[in-house]
Amino acid sequence: MKWYALKGGVNSDGSVVEKPIDLEFAQLIDGICQRYHQLPSQVLKEDATMIKIIHMVAIIEEKEMQKKNG
Repeated sequence: MKWYALKGGVNSDGSVVEKPIDLEFAQLIDGICQRYHQLPSQVLKEDATMIKIIHMVAIIEEKEMQKKNG
């Protein structure tokens, strides 16, 4: 996994090595599981709209925390 090896760095051609979408999804599901104390199987049974809403809230909270910490 190139992203992991480079820690989201830059390729020799100057293009950004972005986190794989599968990893993004896995981290999202894991975060929801931890936040709401649910198993992944329970989270994945939820409607996709609910998962998107929770993801949006997590993004906003992360940005607000980054602002506070400067």
